[in-house]
Amino acid sequence: MRWKALFISFSFLVFFQVSFAQKSEQAKNLAMEFNDYCSEITDSLYYKGVAWGQTFGQVHQDRDFKRLSVHSKELLRFIENSQKALINKKVEEEMEDLKVAVLDFLAFEKGLITEAFLPFEALTVDASDDAIQERVDFLTAIAEKETDFLQNVQRVQEEMASLYGYTIEEVPESE
Repeated sequence: MRWKALFISFSFLVFFQVSFAQKSEQAKNLAMEFNDYCSEITDSLYYKGVAWGQTFGQVHQDRDFKRLSVHSKELLRFIENSQKALINKKVEEEMEDLKVAVLDFLAFEKGLITEAFLPFEALTVDASDDAIQERVDFLTAIAEKETDFLQNVQRVQEEMASLYGYTIEEVPESE
């Protein structure tokens, strides 16, 4: 009888360990998927910002600043859609910090666009070099704060990776 009780206890212990390991693996996969989801948001926003910057380089010469509006509208639409989707995304409690960090980053980016990108579109062909430079200086000053938000997102991503036991791939600087 004693062996039977011991066998049942041992079976229960093995079952519990297997169940826990599967749950941990599932939680790890969910965390990695959510990290990838957040990374996709920040990466997409980066490339949309690069497109705005490339167009700015072109329109700066011919002073057709209205051409920037296509990119500004796309950036704002992307940010607002990403904010809504992220707010509605259900995540584990341990993933909330990453969710909030990305939402903070998106809020900053939305402010950057409305305060610093959109004013360029009001410039006309007759805009003075000083007026253009004033806006460039303002954009540069605000954009310097972007690094703080991105570093916070990266810090939270690393904390989450450590908590769930996975590593974040390093992206070469050239990308």
